[in-house]
Order: sequence, then C-alpha cells, then structure tokens
Amino acid sequence: MLCLENVCFEILRDPIVRDFSLNLQHGEVKALFGPSGCGKTTVLRLIAGLETPKSGTIRNTFRKTGFLFQENRLP
Repeated sequence: MLCLENVCFEILRDPIVRDFSLNLQHGEVKALFGPSGCGKTTVLRLIAGLETPKSGTIRNTFRKTGFLFQENRLP
C-alpha cells in the first residue's frame, strides 16, 4: 500500500504541493493529471524518495518502487 497524507512541499517558501493525499492499494492503478506546473512530477519525486516533504506523511509498503525519468539523465 502507498499512502500519502496531507503532504506539503515547498521550494524557497513557494508552495508546490499543498495537503495532497492519496491511497493506492496493490494492483490498483491511478493517474496524476493536471496542467503544467501543478506539481505532478514533484509528487512522483516525493513518492520515490528523491524529495522530502515539508509536512505530512508518506508510507510505502510495496517491496520495490521504480522511477523512470522522461529525459535522458546520463551524460
């Protein structure tokens, strides 16, 4: 299970994600969609552990979490 509860994230006091909550059970599929700049990638980075939330909790009981970047990240 993946559970995000009231997750908030900001950069230089500029809020990027505010009070975001999500529950995802094993085998369940959900989509994040919205306009450019609304925080979709930031939420994925928080789930992957690449960013740390300012407040709220993230619990991930899945054995593995994968993350695939859209752009090439190797030199």
